[in-house]
Amino acid sequence: EVQTRVRLDLNSARSAYTAYGQRIEYFLRATALDDDLRRATAAGDRTALAMLAERLHSAGGMDFMTVVDTRGTVLMRGGDPKQNADGRIDNALVRRALVELIARGMPPEAAAFAPRPLVKWPNDLLIDDAKVVGILCEQSLGSASNGNVIYVGIGINVAFEQTLLDEPIGGEALRHRATTLSNAAGRAIDVDETIELVSQEVADALEQFESHGLAGTSAGRPSLVDELRSSLAYVGGRRTWLSPRGEISGRIVGIDDDGRLLLDDGHGILACDAGELSGGEA
Repeated sequence: EVQTRVRLDLNSARSAYTAYGQRIEYFLRATALDDDLRRATAAGDRTALAMLAERLHSAGGMDFMTVVDTRGTVLMRGGDPKQNADGRIDNALVRRALVELIARGMPPEAAAFAPRPLVKWPNDLLIDDAKVVGILCEQSLGSASNGNVIYVGIGINVAFEQTLLDEPIGGEALRHRATTLSNAAGRAIDVDETIELVSQEVADALEQFESHGLAGTSAGRPSLVDELRSSLAYVGGRRTWLSPRGEISGRIVGIDDDGRLLLDDGHGILACDAGELSGGEA
């Protein structure tokens, strides 16, 4: 970069060279404190960490360094040594790091804060409000001798470049931000293993549905409708229901026993039985 700039502007080249030199110096300073930082972090010693943060801060340029524990709680913040103990579990980078810890067999308490798939009624799964799964059903009408059939298609974004989702071919933006399981987990997810696991889960769920319906439990497993309720996205948030009868806006309040979305439009509770959701605040 310096060589390129030097042909155009010597001062610009000097600034770039100086900036890179400072960056190297900052990382060397952080590395020099590495042992002390590890010990204080492992012990959860906030006093020692605050002293280290003050040293880094006074050296200048160390605002980028923040240390969190396995619950996402800030132990040390280089940019502001006096501010800590706040939660950063809402930060996508922190959650991804915790997922990586779980993958390495690290502290199990991190699992409670890993990104959890949520259901965007009626047929999408989201991780961090990004779509990873879409489900489509198609009914085939049978005859007197051959009953009706419903084909269930499940599309899962497992492992490919995020840019293909952020910048789709053709330039038309996706209706909902999307990601892949691998990108959400911060590690490679095997496609064949995903197909096997999902197929088994779907088969078990269909068997439970056929035997006990949506509200019935089976072998200690909660009812399907309770699983849906516990994983429903945007509860308490406002969304627009794009129904066959037009658009209706309201606040999501839950799921009824028939699996219909319950929407409070300010005049009463509506049961949404067809259509999709869009817009609004989470």
